Amino acid sequence: MHRIIVLLVLMAMAPFAALSAEEGVAPEVFVSQDPNVPESIRYSPAVRVGDMLYLSGVTGTPVARDAGDEALTANFVSIFEEVGARLARAGATFDNVVTVETYRLDYSKTFLLFNAVKNRYIKAPYPTWTDVGVSELPPGAVAELVVTAWLGGTRREAQ
Repeated sequence: MHRIIVLLVLMAMAPFAALSAEEGVAPEVFVSQDPNVPESIRYSPAVRVGDMLYLSGVTGTPVARDAGDEALTANFVSIFEEVGARLARAGATFDNVVTVETYRLDYSKTFLLFNAVKNRYIKAPYPTWTDVGVSELPPGAVAELVVTAWLGGTRREAQ
């Protein structure tokens, strides 16, 4: 079992090691612009390594778990708007996104609402998408969005 865990950790780290070993490629850390994030949290909203941009999860404006469809939709829009702003800081758009990961409470209740908002921002050709229902998120969050973007071009250009 120990060997499997070590192997999985090494596999997860391999892309970062390969990129950072390239001549002149060093991570660029984007500092948090949110004054409400305490220093003790210690994370970066985004890190660029070479042509790849890795964004931390975004939960948007706080909303009650039992909120109605209108409030949930507004929360989902705020999530995508914040992700769009982080992408823009790196000179990217949703067209550069190659991987989307979503984590949501009340998966069945929120799927159609979230998907409708996602489809406003994510257009064909589509990135990969992992969509997971979870039992807990930070207080005030009902969804979290994580994306990875390729800054070397758009998905359409990669086709």
